[in-house]
Amino acid sequence: MSRPDVTVTVCRDCCCGSGSKHPGTDHDEQRERLLACASDTVRVRVSDCLDECSRSNVVHVRDHRRPRREADTWLARVLGPRETEALVGWVSDGASAPLPPALRARSFGRRGPA
Repeated sequence: MSRPDVTVTVCRDCCCGSGSKHPGTDHDEQRERLLACASDTVRVRVSDCLDECSRSNVVHVRDHRRPRREADTWLARVLGPRETEALVGWVSDGASAPLPPALRARSFGRRGPA
């Protein structure tokens, strides 16, 4: 299997996938919407923890076509249908355009390993 252009990792075990922490979020629906955008060019993974619990619901997007230092996009508080749909659309379009408005304020920088 060749490497996809984009890998999306959604955190889903402790806080990020927790109905007790985020009772208004349909975590299963969000995961399924993201998994549905997987293709030959987009890989979607579900992680137990991305070690950003204070920012949950966290999603990491890596664009393998870009230089390593520019390849990562980290998104926090991706909790509602608006953010989910914006993420699915952006990723389905290759995640190469600027972030959609619904996600811009959710982007954060991260140091250390992913």
